[in-house]
This record gives sequence, structure tokens and C-alpha cells, in this order.
Amino acid sequence: MTDVHREAAKPAIVQLCPSCAVNAPFARAEIGDVIYEVAEMIDAADRLAFRQLGAEDWMSLSRTLEDGWSRICADILNTDPENLRHFLTTHAVRTRGWYRNGESIVFDTLGVIWAVRRINDRRAEVIFDGVGPRSADPSVATHADLREQAIEVLIAAFPDLRQRFATAVDQWAVRLASGARVTPVL
Repeated sequence: MTDVHREAAKPAIVQLCPSCAVNAPFARAEIGDVIYEVAEMIDAADRLAFRQLGAEDWMSLSRTLEDGWSRICADILNTDPENLRHFLTTHAVRTRGWYRNGESIVFDTLGVIWAVRRINDRRAEVIFDGVGPRSADPSVATHADLREQAIEVLIAAFPDLRQRFATAVDQWAVRLASGARVTPVL
């Protein structure tokens, strides 16, 4: 797997803005199978707002068109609460083991080693980059796939995991966003 290493971008400030004053949407950004409307905010010089097509509330975004569509769409992707799980699903490489009672499954995610040991149906232990073990409740994992369950348990055991992978997740979002289709709204 080859990852493009870029300097970490300054994180965008994204806020739910149910009462935002926005102009009419001027663009639609299709990222994967989701379409977002993009508009300029009336009261914030050149700043943008977005919302999923059909949604009522806008999200304000501390970006302007000068930042470019890949950066804007990456920030939109980073607002998805499932983004970290999607990142881990595509980047966590199982190196050994299985996620079954009494066994450990070990992953390498861009050089970070982590493992989940499912002790029984009520208890699991998670080690992340040499930290742990931390106890976790395996019932937080709801996905049918056992590998996905291990990822869900990792996320539950380390609430700050998004921050630990922040740069890599952002770089990944920029790469995904480079495939976004942006069309004008006339």
C-alpha cells in the first residue's frame, strides 16, 4: 500500500449551523454515493457551508473556494462519524490470529501494531501501539464481520483514536476527495 505523505493540513472548523444564513447552493459535491450541497455563507466573508442533499441543517466550514475542492470535500468527509471506522477497514492489515473467544487478532495499521483479544462474550482486551491492555465490552461490536468487530472494539477502547490517526485519516480523506464529482447548480 502506498500512501502519499503530505504535511498535515490545518484542521477545518466545522460546526452545525441550523440558523446559518446562506446564499442559494452554487455547487453539488458527490463523494462516493452521497451528494452534498455547497453554498456561501452570507455573514462570513467567503466561508462555505454544506449539507447532505435533502437535509435541513447546514454545517459551516472554515474553508473558502481558494482552498480547492479536494480540501473542501476532504473536510466534508471528515465530518462523517463513521470515517475513522472506514479508514481502519481499508488500512488495518491482519498480521495473525482470529477474533474468536480465547484468541487474539493482531493488526498493522500504517506501522502501528494493535491487537484485540476476545476473552469471552462479555470481555475483551485491546492493546494499541504498546499501550494496554485495556478492557472493552465486545458487545459494542455490531457488525456481522469478525474483523469489523475487532475494529469496533478498538474504537470503543480508545476514545482518542481519531486524534492518534488524525494526520493519516486526513491524508486518506484528501485522496478520496480527489475523486469527488463537483457540479455547478445553475
